[in-house]
Amino acid sequence: MSSQTTQDLVSGLESKPTANGLSLGVYPDELAISVEGRHMQLERCQSRRDQLTKMREQLVEYGQRATSVPRLYLVAKLAGCDVLHFAQYHSMLGAHRVAVSAGQLYPFGSPSAANSARKHGMLPHRTGCFFCPCCVAEQLRDVGASWYMRKHHIEGVDWCPSHKVRLVQNHAKDPFATRPEDWVARQATSLEHLVEPVVVDEFQARYAEIFMQLLVRPSPMEARVLNKLIGDRFGYARATGMTSHKLLSDLVLSMCDSAWATEHFDTFDCKREGLPFGPLDNVVACRSTYVTGTAYALILTSLFANRKDVDAAFEVATLSGKIDSAVIRGERTSDRCESTDSELWLAYIGAGGNHSEVSRQMKCSVASARYRLVRQGLPALNGIARSPARWRALSRFWVGEHLASACLAEAVDQACLERILRVCCTRVERAVRLILFGRRSTRKAKGTTRGQKAAVQNR
Repeated sequence: MSSQTTQDLVSGLESKPTANGLSLGVYPDELAISVEGRHMQLERCQSRRDQLTKMREQLVEYGQRATSVPRLYLVAKLAGCDVLHFAQYHSMLGAHRVAVSAGQLYPFGSPSAANSARKHGMLPHRTGCFFCPCCVAEQLRDVGASWYMRKHHIEGVDWCPSHKVRLVQNHAKDPFATRPEDWVARQATSLEHLVEPVVVDEFQARYAEIFMQLLVRPSPMEARVLNKLIGDRFGYARATGMTSHKLLSDLVLSMCDSAWATEHFDTFDCKREGLPFGPLDNVVACRSTYVTGTAYALILTSLFANRKDVDAAFEVATLSGKIDSAVIRGERTSDRCESTDSELWLAYIGAGGNHSEVSRQMKCSVASARYRLVRQGLPALNGIARSPARWRALSRFWVGEHLASACLAEAVDQACLERILRVCCTRVERAVRLILFGRRSTRKAKGTTRGQKAAVQNR
């Protein structure tokens, strides 16, 4: 089925209460399959197949065509949520699909991402059903009901990131259809007896923090951009002596507990020091290849000191598709550019059209400065310093000289200038003149423009 057909079906869904007249709703950080399990309890469904049939009857009137709508989208509408919001904050698509190829950059929960929603939308990131007894006690105290949370189903996180206690596994036949407090009551025990504090090392704590941030991303990143970020960061770490490892997998192996990594990361037991390990080293070796979410989380945990540094790097990569050197070095600046348009214009001229230099002058992030400048029609003019002849030829053309003669005078390729002219606006023309010749030369050039135009007309 095409994405357009899926879009028609999804837009036709209407949120409704259950057959019992009860509103399903959704709890904070609740796992999508946990929402589905509560619906199964409310409707007293005998099986998942029976439940799926009832969901379609309650939500749509499209007959057999509705079978192509992913379960994740049906559960979202049943819970009264926007599908995009539900996919971002209640599924684990952010862990399953950290990076994808350029042709698959669709927001989680969108009609174009229906195939990935069918495959991973209702799946936890780790096998099994887990809960934290401390979280359940707080849920019962504050809400009067308990649910299963996404942060308890991350591969490699066997403990609750909030309370630092070991997670308890629900071993029921259909565990997500059984609330945590009901399962505890059947075991003839109490939540207090299930509390088991654990000591978490620094690497694993940072791993959990970074992975939880990946979970709330609205869409995957492009593999080429993320892999370049990782490659540049690893190259910078080697160049500055932060690490002596020549392989990215050796760096990961040296920083994490090998027994923990072997338990939670497929084939990690095959890794040998000094030998390439494809699931990790391919990220640097092949920029277009994307690996599992667990592999990306291990790599990011090894390269960055905390979640905020990862956020800053992701922000730049997402907005511009390029990795700024300041992010690679770990420099921290203000996230927002508070300067006025006039201040940005003066900084832009003073910096020679260099966006990174503008951000340093304005003391803001490169992403923020680039966003403001591009909106004003001011692209990066870093090439002025490297190839001034090209821009001098453009200036000749802008003051009235024929393009071919301008290119001949400055010995530049005419086709290159034509490509620049297609994307330049009048503000770029003025900026180039100011950068190359200054204000006096610009006024002189304006006078020359009238003289040259008259000469052209007299011909």
